[in-house]
Amino acid sequence: MYHSSLSIDMADTPPGIREIHSSPDLSKELDRRLQHKNGFGADKKLLIRAPNKHMIPLSILCFVVIGILTLYKGGNIVDNASSDALNNRGQNINEEEIYVDRAQQYRKYIHAIDTHGLQSSLSRSTRSIQSHSEEPKIAFMFLESDGHAQDEIWDSFFDQADSSKYNLYVHRNNPTPNSGDFLQQYPSYHEVSITSSAWCALMGVQYSLVQAALRDPTNQQFVFVSHNAIPLKSFDYIYNDLVVDSPNTSKFCFTSMVGQANSDCRFQDSSRAESSDTLKHHQWVILSRDHAKIILYENGRSSLDYYDALRDVVDGRYNDPKMCSDETVPAIALIQRAKVEGKILDDLNSEDVFTGLEQIGVEQRCTTFAYWARCLQKTPFDLEVGFEKSQGELVHPLSMSGVEDTYLKNLVTHPSLLFARKFNQNAVVKMRRDLEGEKRVYDARLEDILPLYIHNMTEFDHGALEENKLARLNTIKANSSLLIRNT
Repeated sequence: MYHSSLSIDMADTPPGIREIHSSPDLSKELDRRLQHKNGFGADKKLLIRAPNKHMIPLSILCFVVIGILTLYKGGNIVDNASSDALNNRGQNINEEEIYVDRAQQYRKYIHAIDTHGLQSSLSRSTRSIQSHSEEPKIAFMFLESDGHAQDEIWDSFFDQADSSKYNLYVHRNNPTPNSGDFLQQYPSYHEVSITSSAWCALMGVQYSLVQAALRDPTNQQFVFVSHNAIPLKSFDYIYNDLVVDSPNTSKFCFTSMVGQANSDCRFQDSSRAESSDTLKHHQWVILSRDHAKIILYENGRSSLDYYDALRDVVDGRYNDPKMCSDETVPAIALIQRAKVEGKILDDLNSEDVFTGLEQIGVEQRCTTFAYWARCLQKTPFDLEVGFEKSQGELVHPLSMSGVEDTYLKNLVTHPSLLFARKFNQNAVVKMRRDLEGEKRVYDARLEDILPLYIHNMTEFDHGALEENKLARLNTIKANSSLLIRNT
């Protein structure tokens, strides 16, 4: 996941978001779902509470939250100052109650950050601008700290692209006076206004990128790109895939729910068991133009509030710190639209939810490769436990530096995959060659090897894609296929 530092200025907080709350109607609806799922009766404690009619001022809330310096470690929140404050109340509270209290504080905090980004985006101009060409375009939307980990590869990619068929939008959360000039040499470069963000609160940044890209009426496909992602195909291949072949669909890489995914996979959907119309997905989605409008303008507010209500931690439920807004809110917004259109009749049934999404044009397709530990066992992408342990990042996607050249070729040649992460700066590829009758292994620079593999890739083939469309980047129990949908 893209990380950024927190920088929210309360003086710049727009009117209308200085108060944070979850809609009582949303809370009641969630109560209904949770009672249905868990067999709770009316006499049991409800899992989602409706807020007090007196809402919490954001300034007070942020003061409290920032004051306790909340930190997440392995799903737990560690903060001695907050513990002391709780103990000083003189209340007899246990460890779980302390966790719930801190989780609630952080929940409200990240909702404030995302809401600030949404409101800022909604306050900006929606007037269309004159595009540099009439060609339908891909909007590449980069989430950066400053420069890109693989800027040389991206320069090579866009040098060979038709400049009339794309726009570039870059959000740099931490620009410096000595910053690089990543992509700034291209005429269609747009730098997006800095938007506040925090760990697990990146929707605000994504809203800003979408808002900027929507102003060009020729943008048809909206692609979120990570700061350490690389292209796996040529521009022409990607353009033919997204704009020529599927301009009206979005591509989401959902993750399987707990109980269906292999039990030790590090990226699973633990929320769907509680609410079937909440689907966890990888952050790096591709949106159609219509869906980009829905996610920002039509259902931006309602989906963000619905997500916030889901994060309402009561009795230890919804305590998955990895249920981040950028991995949930886009799908929620489109699910809400599918309900309005009557495409989802039983929102307590995840099969019906997936079907409804497909009917409005949401493909279950993984386009950006990310390697989460233990999720790809017994597949062609399995790097096995030894490589996973060597990376030491079991709670994040693994760094891909050091993969063998045959592995990189598998990524490049797979029809479903267009991008891959995390290829950090100075990433290398292990090359195996017979030299003078002797097998040797040496490291080659990724930027020297990848363009050669992409150049040798065949042209886009719709039939090959349909036969090999990756629906998941995790296997499910007793099955090594990544093509199984609705899991």
